[in-house]
Amino acid sequence: MDFEAENEERTLAKSLRSVTRERWLLVPRLGLDARGSVYHPNLLGFGMALELGADREHLALDSADQAYDSTGFLQRYHATLTLLRKKPYATFLSADKDVSFRQSDFFHRGEVNSQRFGMTTGYRAGPVPITFSGSHLEEQVTGLTRLSQRVQDVFTVTASNKRDRGHTEVSYRWEQYAQDEPDYVQNGVNHDASLSDVEYFDSAQEKRLISTLLWSRLSTAPSSFRTESLHVTERLDLEHTPSFATFYDYSFSANTTGLANTTTHSGRLGVRHQLYDNLQSTADLHADNVRAIGPGSRLATARFGGRVNEAYTRHLGGWGLLTFNCGFQLDSEKRDSSGGELFIVDERHTLRDDVPTFLAQPEVVAVTAVTDSSGTFHYRQGLDYYLVSRGTFTELRRIPGGTIPNGGAVLVDYTAAAQASAAYDTMITGANLRIDFWERRLGLYGRVNLTDTFGDTHLLVDSETTETVIGVDTDWSWLRAGAELIDHDSDLVPYRSLRLYESFAFAPSSRSALGLDLTQTRTMYPDRDQITYGFIGRYRQRFSACFTGNIEGGKSIERGEGFDQDVTTARFAFDLTYAQLAVNFGYEFANETLYGEKRIRHFLFLRVKRNF
Repeated sequence: MDFEAENEERTLAKSLRSVTRERWLLVPRLGLDARGSVYHPNLLGFGMALELGADREHLALDSADQAYDSTGFLQRYHATLTLLRKKPYATFLSADKDVSFRQSDFFHRGEVNSQRFGMTTGYRAGPVPITFSGSHLEEQVTGLTRLSQRVQDVFTVTASNKRDRGHTEVSYRWEQYAQDEPDYVQNGVNHDASLSDVEYFDSAQEKRLISTLLWSRLSTAPSSFRTESLHVTERLDLEHTPSFATFYDYSFSANTTGLANTTTHSGRLGVRHQLYDNLQSTADLHADNVRAIGPGSRLATARFGGRVNEAYTRHLGGWGLLTFNCGFQLDSEKRDSSGGELFIVDERHTLRDDVPTFLAQPEVVAVTAVTDSSGTFHYRQGLDYYLVSRGTFTELRRIPGGTIPNGGAVLVDYTAAAQASAAYDTMITGANLRIDFWERRLGLYGRVNLTDTFGDTHLLVDSETTETVIGVDTDWSWLRAGAELIDHDSDLVPYRSLRLYESFAFAPSSRSALGLDLTQTRTMYPDRDQITYGFIGRYRQRFSACFTGNIEGGKSIERGEGFDQDVTTARFAFDLTYAQLAVNFGYEFANETLYGEKRIRHFLFLRVKRNF
């Protein structure tokens, strides 16, 4: 039997009107588990875990003075079917329907009701084994900042060939999806094809050629844009002696979104030398050619240069370890630009809460799309991310509780004001030093990166940048802590960032564990500050061999011009397993304020299961 009770209250920012939603769900259910085969296990094997029942749900909305009562038929199951499992053409079928939890970060967790069907077959013998697979997924996510429903159909075919001195793999993936959220619906069809090949020229596999080809095409709604991309890479590694090697890279990419397209050619050749066990030198020559064309605009960039890097490590007696890296890079670049705006397609970024992320081009006119790393799922401004103007540059930040995970990769399409044509040289110098004491229990580190531009600097937006980082960290027994200061001195977006973190892990007894995590971050711009505080506590107690409890809670505070957020979360759960009886009882509380809108949620659940 399952019982759930939920109460959620929202206070709208503009009208100060309160909306309350109450829901309770009672589900008595009966389950059946079965495992077996027909005639012989190698002919047809099956497994099934089935739960049937009736659910009664009550939903009330006080803002509309409405209440709903519904009774339905519950199904939860996990079924597998294996046909001719010992044959190269064995076939596997599966079906699942269940309820689980999905956590975007510690403070935001949602309940996922999902149903999935899948099949895998093929022919796995011979010189070219081939596999076919298909799946259908329906899921509904509740309890996060917004309700979402997703339907997805996927078909994949993969063929491969393995040889003594190489292997090749070809794959194709077709996906059709629909994402439904309040006031927003997106759907599309995605095609992905890939070819990868590795060739070894010696038995030791020290000389090899790696080739890849990736092609994708995505048609989406409501934008009705078609996005298409092609990426080709070649890498040749040659190890001439145990201490000397050379490498050669080439890549080509073409991206098209709507009426804008970008093509890029990149090449690199380099050497790597190991003079001593603790000293490695790397040098390379590289070149890039980029062409971006959009309605009424054109950008052509040609860049070539060289880079040298040294990496050194040394043990300091029995008490320390020194690591030092330094590098120098000099590039010459020529940029030809025409038109009023540039169209940037699939600019990749990684969004972290503690590191500012800026779009590469200054004077952004409009951000047209922010998607996941595959370009399939479109994120929403104001719910998943927000934009902040920092001088002539634009900062992109994720919103905690949205669908972008902390540290997640995104692709950005946007338009920016065209920059003047120019020719210039860029010199980049960097060094970092780290000293670890007493088996890495204490570490001190620092790094400096300087970027200077020479030539038509009066036509450039940013011609000089210096970034200095100093920090200390410790990992000693139950304590892990650190402090880091970043001084980013730039012509346009200077800032300083101070980050502190403390983590404590205790074991009060052999049956319990206590953990505390604290973070403090302050980023200081010339005209404003961004401040974030976080606290998370966890406690786990094993009362007996069959009874355990978990309690956790935390608070996050973020302050900045145009964005204030407070989140408080607390939850506990107790699990009892005795003989054939299993009992799960828990409670969750969430209190969140974002953009002046307040959301309070209580969620209580009880699940009882008895096996016979």
